[in-house]
Amino acid sequence: MGERASNVQKKLIRAPIVIMGSIALLVAVITLYVCYDAAVERQRARLVESAQSQARMAEAIHVFTRNDERTRKLLLHAHEESSGSWKSGVELSFGVREGTTIEFLMRRRHGDRRIPPPVEFSAKAAEPMRQALLGNSGTLIGHDYQGTVVLAAYEPIATLNWGIVAKVDMTEIRQSFANVAIVVGVATVFLIVIGAVGIRRVSKRALAG
Repeated sequence: MGERASNVQKKLIRAPIVIMGSIALLVAVITLYVCYDAAVERQRARLVESAQSQARMAEAIHVFTRNDERTRKLLLHAHEESSGSWKSGVELSFGVREGTTIEFLMRRRHGDRRIPPPVEFSAKAAEPMRQALLGNSGTLIGHDYQGTVVLAAYEPIATLNWGIVAKVDMTEIRQSFANVAIVVGVATVFLIVIGAVGIRRVSKRALAG
């Protein structure tokens, strides 16, 4: 009889600990999801602003020059002059459709201006640039010209028949969020342990009394 009573006491102590731990973990998971979604949306808005502002600037320059090559050179010069103020982590690229391929006119990321090789227009890669060259404007998570999964904003440059893409690797977004996940995870485990110790002590005193 004593052993049975002891088992009942253990269950009475264990039950609130399990419930509390489950709730804490659920809250942590929901918090992380909401924070991650908010981070992606902030990055999305940042990319849209970059793509649209650069597209409007290119159109304004082209109205002045009336020459595609001259416009490209002026854009390249403008980017070189503003090297210190460019948003870190974001890659900006301009492209044009030449027959069945996508030709990249210029690219910029962390000071790297190497122009990517052409990509077949029908290929799965360079999906953001393909959308821009189709005249579409928006955002997506898909593969870039390297086959890397990116969050990208794309915008057509109507007067030039060019497309512009502002993108960031999804791995960069996830890595920047990893520190938050670690802090939340450690804090959740710590609170569960503290809460479990407290519940155990209170429950034993209540059952003993």
